[in-house]
Amino acid sequence: MKLGYGKRTPASDYRLTHRGGKGVITMNLTDKTGKVINVRQVGGDDQVMLITDAGKVIRLSVKDVRITGRNAQGVHLVRLEENEKVRAVAGLAEREEDDGNGSDAEE
Repeated sequence: MKLGYGKRTPASDYRLTHRGGKGVITMNLTDKTGKVINVRQVGGDDQVMLITDAGKVIRLSVKDVRITGRNAQGVHLVRLEENEKVRAVAGLAEREEDDGNGSDAEE
């Protein structure tokens, strides 16, 4: 969200709508959370980057974001300075592979 909040919600929590439907609430919007700026489908091992209008870039692992219901506000993902806003959310094209010993060579 625009003010640094986000959440994970299982796709199974969203019902299908048909033509003429009124839509499905996906987030409880308040002055504290701001508007939704991005929605993406992610897996548990994915990572995303939050980019602010001040040039701050935060890399997050999706598994660290708490799973909540559709109509929840979400959790604080990034601390923003006064008048700073999240402008973009990007999925990472490459994930870092870490074998635990710091080397990339296979034995």
